[in-house]
Amino acid sequence: MFTKLPTAASDQRIERRHPRPPDQLPIDELQLMPALIALERLPAPALAVDRVGTILFGNGSFCDMVGYSPDELLSMKFGDIFDHPPADDRWVALIGNGAARPVELRHKSGHSVWASMSKSAMRRRDDTVALVTFHDRTEELWLTRDAFDYDTGRLTNWLKRAR
Repeated sequence: MFTKLPTAASDQRIERRHPRPPDQLPIDELQLMPALIALERLPAPALAVDRVGTILFGNGSFCDMVGYSPDELLSMKFGDIFDHPPADDRWVALIGNGAARPVELRHKSGHSVWASMSKSAMRRRDDTVALVTFHDRTEELWLTRDAFDYDTGRLTNWLKRAR
């Protein structure tokens, strides 16, 4: 990560990363990395939410998927980003009770974003944060003309449903 110098030579950038010592193993480097840095670097959209539904973190991939800036996300609740929240109990929806679930998110511009939502990576009873990832399925569903059936949790063909 680069940062600008606060001097007249602000055109120059300095490298804040430190070179890895030759005897340091990659696992040692990973163990020293802060969790938020690792989450931000994930290519998959990721979201962290507390038990009352406050959004604590959304990585750049998640922000890109739903069109909100990180600051806008931090002022929202979990239910605010859904067209159809996945369950009455938001915490159960985040913790998960099975495989990835289909969800319909609301993009900032108003259109739907269809995604598969993982169960939370934080699954202990005393965890106060749920961390979920998403797989954007919008383009796939438009191309195949499939849709999520909320009752069954499965994909259905739009053409068959319309008949």
